[in-house]
Amino acid sequence: MPLSRRADEVPVQANPLVGNVEGMAISSRRHGFLRLTLVADDDQSPAAITRPYGLDVRMPRR
Repeated sequence: MPLSRRADEVPVQANPLVGNVEGMAISSRRHGFLRLTLVADDDQSPAAITRPYGLDVRMPRR
């Protein structure tokens, strides 16, 4: 995809499982892990859905 585009062009997502992340939350520190939740919204598009991603992130020891 080119680095620039016309203002009237809509970018195309090459991978439909990876969306535009709109929200993030960090919660519950357990056993050295943090829970990271990302939310990609549907941008009011019938071709897209709201999708939550849950990740457990291991934090380095201090």
